[in-house]
Amino acid sequence: MTTIGIFAEKNGVYTGKLNTLTLKDDIVIIPVKTSNPKAPGFKLYIPGSDHEVGIAWARKTKGGSAYLSVILDDPSFVAPISARLIAWEDGQYRLLWNR
Repeated sequence: MTTIGIFAEKNGVYTGKLNTLTLKDDIVIIPVKTSNPKAPGFKLYIPGSDHEVGIAWARKTKGGSAYLSVILDDPSFVAPISARLIAWEDGQYRLLWNR
């Protein structure tokens, strides 16, 4: 897996920067309230805009570690990008691209 972003978390909101060869944008991951257990629990936005660039679900590994399963999408993409936001040893969170 390749790191495509580094994030910090405060009060359940993740802020960071998406950084690939072609994408270099600030991103905020905000929890959303829903009564549907299958609906995404987070939405991804470019800060200061209402441009939604993705959704995410809270998940746990078989070992019990929490992470966010992220889908990034934009009309400029050929296909949506799947990634995982996981806690890192340095206290930050890494957005890891799944191919």
